[in-house]
Amino acid sequence: MQTLRINKNWTLTIPKAFRANFKTSDELACFVEGDTLIIKRITPPKLSELAERVKEKPLPLKKIVKEVHAYRTEKRQK
Repeated sequence: MQTLRINKNWTLTIPKAFRANFKTSDELACFVEGDTLIIKRITPPKLSELAERVKEKPLPLKKIVKEVHAYRTEKRQK
C-alpha cells in the first residue's frame, strides 16, 4: 500500500511505484464516494470502437460530401 499526502497547494504527488503506469499527458478523473477518493485514467475510445457501436449502415461517401458542401454553403450565406 502506498499513501499520498495533500500538500499546502492542495496537490497530490503520485508515488514513484505508480508513475510507470502513467504518462505526464494522461488525463485523470476523480470521484469521491464517502471517504474514498477514486482516481481513474480517462481513455477516449478508438474511432473503430465508436464505429462498432453504430447500428445503422454507414453513409455512402457521396452523401457525406453532399452534406458537407450543403453545410459550407449554408454557413457562407450567414
